[in-house]
Amino acid sequence: MDAQEIRALLGKSIFERAQKYRKRILQSSCTTNEDGVRHLTALVQGSGPDCYYTQVWLRENGSFVSASCDCPYNQNGDGTYCKHIGALLLQDAEKNPPAPEKKPESIPGVQRGVAGLSTEPRKDSYSAGLDMLFGRKWRGEEPETDYEAQLLLKRYQREDAQPQPQNAAQRTGFALLEPELTPHNGRIWLRLRVSDGIGGRQYLVKSIPQFLDAIEQGESVSYGKSLAFVHRWDAFAPDAQQLLRLLRRQVSARQAFEAEGTMRSGWDKGPAGGLPLTGEGLDALVELYAAEGVVGGYTLKEGLPVISLKVERRKGGVQLSCTPALSGVQGLDYAYLLGESTLWRMQREECRRVLPVLDTFGGRSLFFTSADAAAFCSYVLPELGNRVNIVDPDRLLLNQIPLEPVVQFYLDADRGLTVTAYPVFLYGEDRVAPGEPVPPDLLRDARTENRAKRLLETYLEPETGKPGHYSISGEEALFQLLEEGIPALLAMGEVYQTDAFRNLQAAPPKISVGVSVHGSVLDLEVDTGAFPVEELRELLQSLHQKKRYHRLRDGSLLRLDDSLEGLDELNDTLELSGAKLKDCRSTVPPRWTGRFRGRTACGSTGTMPSGASAAASTPCGTASIPRRSPCKRPCANTSGMATAGCAHWMATAWAAFWPMIWVWARPCRCSATCWP
Repeated sequence: MDAQEIRALLGKSIFERAQKYRKRILQSSCTTNEDGVRHLTALVQGSGPDCYYTQVWLRENGSFVSASCDCPYNQNGDGTYCKHIGALLLQDAEKNPPAPEKKPESIPGVQRGVAGLSTEPRKDSYSAGLDMLFGRKWRGEEPETDYEAQLLLKRYQREDAQPQPQNAAQRTGFALLEPELTPHNGRIWLRLRVSDGIGGRQYLVKSIPQFLDAIEQGESVSYGKSLAFVHRWDAFAPDAQQLLRLLRRQVSARQAFEAEGTMRSGWDKGPAGGLPLTGEGLDALVELYAAEGVVGGYTLKEGLPVISLKVERRKGGVQLSCTPALSGVQGLDYAYLLGESTLWRMQREECRRVLPVLDTFGGRSLFFTSADAAAFCSYVLPELGNRVNIVDPDRLLLNQIPLEPVVQFYLDADRGLTVTAYPVFLYGEDRVAPGEPVPPDLLRDARTENRAKRLLETYLEPETGKPGHYSISGEEALFQLLEEGIPALLAMGEVYQTDAFRNLQAAPPKISVGVSVHGSVLDLEVDTGAFPVEELRELLQSLHQKKRYHRLRDGSLLRLDDSLEGLDELNDTLELSGAKLKDCRSTVPPRWTGRFRGRTACGSTGTMPSGASAAASTPCGTASIPRRSPCKRPCANTSGMATAGCAHWMATAWAAFWPMIWVWARPCRCSATCWP
């Protein structure tokens, strides 16, 4: 081997160190085996007083076979090539330089063609032209291949010189892979161990990316005296192949980060041979081994573990310690807790508030003053819920846990649309309210009280000079309180309203419309019920402006939702106005009556049937127009279709005309009522 080949084998940093260690070779020897392989041995002094036994095997042509050293870096061939091996290789390259290749002109009988060529040296312009044309660097009269190109050629030449394994003789599906999870710097690192599947020794994979490259290239890799095989895909067991696919995605993601220059901090500072797992990779790895119940040397369990919290007395406070010692790791879809030999998997939302507690303790003991211990009971303990077992024989912490209060909200209003509110907290028989004295020695739940106050501040403003009281005014803010605030308050506690506040929200109007035909004129009869007729025009105007609410003249607010959409479309289509509806009637011009087609009989005035024959869709549901007197000429047709002389409506309200009011006018039956 020459210096360039040794540099490619060791890497730049190890090669530079090996050059300095050539003088530390104390003893060296060389023997040649029957197959022509040279065996080099030497004692190389390390950085201290220790000497390391180093061995190198080279073929007859100087190509590299293998090497080992008993230093901690190489571990007798289990680690990467060290500087001691490099020093021995450099010494051998100096003593046995490669024989120079014979040039064609030095071979007897071979003569270079020089006829007609100038013997003068090439000019610079000619060299520059060759450089531009071929992309080569010319030095003097002979070109020189680029260094990267030389390495590429030597790599394939070296692989070609190695004996080709007999693929047919190798077994399939025998290689097993065992993942090993190692927490380090807040991340989970994965290391691999490979074995032959027959109870032999497991070997640590030194580099997972190089391991995957060897599989893609089909290279033969030796891990020791008892395990060496060609790394083909079919050499691995089916479960190992699934693990290899997962690792290839992880390595590809890491290479993408490296290519973009956004290498994640700490990825290059993990355990030897380890690969940091992303959140997606950790989820996929755990799911792959979930059926076995063991992943990476950890027993897999679902859900939160039971936490034991031990309380001890200290001067001025308490000392808290949490067992078991756990560390939290976030996946993509799951979160994980790692104990000494157990891995707990949970939904991220399930443990979002618990992980900070367990990470902070992490097997340590923390001191809390008496005041902070009470805050710990209010803010932290409720997050742990029933998954914590408190060991407190002196009740130092248990006596600090407050009762869970009943939260009450009181709301009032005046005629000026000003709403006032305040919270009340009930601790058993004790009551905490603004302006009232607080019972002495009462343990209060600061967490719940602060949440209730923040909820009120979301929809109301604190009153100046009245702590604990809140108020709001204005139509928009009041409507938001009625629409969003009241459901939020009900979700947290009890809501008590005065009659004045309850009357702020008006009930939806019940409006029905009767339709009759007089010749070619469509007559509408509007029944507003309890809704004031004089405010119908203003209501129609608010609907037309697409408002969310309408303020009535009595100060109450009417919610304008989808249930009033039909009335809005009726207003737009028929061009209704307050003047037209002042007597609760409206006459539609003849151009609109063509939207209905039908015929009447029985001496009918053309009144649209309702009840069993037609339905009117109103904001509050389905309202029916009162029935008229029964038909004086009953139908004789038992099939359900009216005969001559009976009202036989074929009219359908078109979607563009009245989609929410009239749906279908059915033909009357014999048992139904006809309409005079």
